[in-house]
Amino acid sequence: MIWQDYIAYPDDDAPDIGSITPISNDNGVREYRLLAADLDKLNSVVTYCGTGSTAYVTDTGAIYMFQDGSWYEM
Repeated sequence: MIWQDYIAYPDDDAPDIGSITPISNDNGVREYRLLAADLDKLNSVVTYCGTGSTAYVTDTGAIYMFQDGSWYEM
């Protein structure tokens, strides 16, 4: 079993989330850090967090927020 982003996956079933690192989880509202190379993984993999979750792209300084089932640049 692999724990990744607060979710348990069977050993060979965990999705590739690249550099996306969960920093905090407050009742489903999460905070992430990642590199710009992994921005495509936000909408394709990290979709189970709550509205208001944020993702900080460390190499560009961009900030994204999760709302209505998608990530949007702020």
